[in-house]
Amino acid sequence: MKYSVWLLPSSEVSLSLQKVIEDLAVRYGGPSFEPHITVASGIEGPLENVIHTVETIAEQFQPFMLTSTEVSFSTTYFQSVLLRIQSGASLLELNVALKEKAGVPNELYMPHISLMYGNHDMQTREQIAQEVSLPPLDFPVEKMVIVPMVPDPKDWKHQAEIPFRLASQ
Repeated sequence: MKYSVWLLPSSEVSLSLQKVIEDLAVRYGGPSFEPHITVASGIEGPLENVIHTVETIAEQFQPFMLTSTEVSFSTTYFQSVLLRIQSGASLLELNVALKEKAGVPNELYMPHISLMYGNHDMQTREQIAQEVSLPPLDFPVEKMVIVPMVPDPKDWKHQAEIPFRLASQ
């Protein structure tokens, strides 16, 4: 089984983003899903091993703040319309550390929270991105969440939630 590691926005931010995601899913015929920032994906192995890997990395980090930038769009199904997340040192260091520890190739990382999934044409994606109006959002991230890499968002159940360990120091 392969897994992804997510960061979740704070509950207030998550609620407002969930409303946008559900509205777009209804209006444009896509699935609904939990707002998240994927830090690393394609981590293979038994769940216990993946949890151990993520716990090892979590011990090296403390909670940090993230800031959103603009609503944009991309060419892939899972990034049809998205909210870009500012690339801070903590986020990028976490991404690299997880990939190195898990043996996942260190490919280009574009931090974001997807707002809509789908195979819409580029003009439609661009139009939707221009219609979505969100203020810049600042929110803390305090834990990593492990979810199975399966195609249907209904099956993206939290397998483990691992807090950053330096939080109490």
